[in-house]
Amino acid sequence: MQKEIRIGLVAVVIFVAFIMGLNFLKGKDVFTSSRAYYAVYPDVNGLQKSSPVMTNGMTVGYVGDISVLHGDMSRIVVEINVKKSLQVPQNSVMEICSADLLGTKAVRLVWGDSQQFASPGDTLRGILENDMISGLTARLAPAAEKATVTLASIDTMVARINRILDTDTQDNVKHIVSEFDEMVSALRPRMTALVGNLESLSATLKGQDEHITGILENVDSLSEELAGAGWQELIQQVNGAVASLQTAIDQLNSEEGTAGKLLNSDELHRSLQNSVDDLDALIKDIKAHPRDYVQFSVFERKVKQK
Repeated sequence: MQKEIRIGLVAVVIFVAFIMGLNFLKGKDVFTSSRAYYAVYPDVNGLQKSSPVMTNGMTVGYVGDISVLHGDMSRIVVEINVKKSLQVPQNSVMEICSADLLGTKAVRLVWGDSQQFASPGDTLRGILENDMISGLTARLAPAAEKATVTLASIDTMVARINRILDTDTQDNVKHIVSEFDEMVSALRPRMTALVGNLESLSATLKGQDEHITGILENVDSLSEELAGAGWQELIQQVNGAVASLQTAIDQLNSEEGTAGKLLNSDELHRSLQNSVDDLDALIKDIKAHPRDYVQFSVFERKVKQK
């Protein structure tokens, strides 16, 4: 009987040790009491049970459970267990983040600044952190699009160059280059002669420094004489004449005075036009019927002379 009891006790101890070892391997501290807190997420991004809970880089607990709230897949409840010795402020945040470069998920407990502490079982605000791959993808997406556009442009440009630089075009380019070389060869003696002429001209001018200096001095003296020759009075007289002319033009443009009325009065214009029309009609009538206006007789003149 005692043997059976011993076997039973050993089995219980082995079972308890197995459970404790399994929990220890999962990251659960079986020798420390903890407090449970909750947060609701629309997506847990691959977070698993027993994932670590960290604060300021230290592991302070583990994920105890992940469940769906009332069958709604858009509301996933995450339970964390943290050390009982930690007092968590009420405005703390449970943030699902990446624990390493491989994308292993963890919960970062972002400490709040509230003076009041959350009670065990309270629900904290839950947020999701963009992992490194998502951040890099978001940053590299515009650059990838620009690179695609650039490559397409380069491809188009290369295709155009290939179309342009076909065999016929290459032959034409070679012919143009050959003709250009011939033209340069033909112009080389002329260019040499031109350079020689320029050098000769430069030497000549260098030998005429005194004459050029005298000419410049004469021009300077002439400009000073012109400056002191009373140009200011002449300019004032010209301005006065222009002002008088402008006054006369203004009088002609106005209807005041005989000349202004003659140029601007519509009534006088119509009277003159009527007079001209009447005179033109009279001349035409005289040409058509001269006898009505001029009467003479050859015989009457002879009688009067006798």
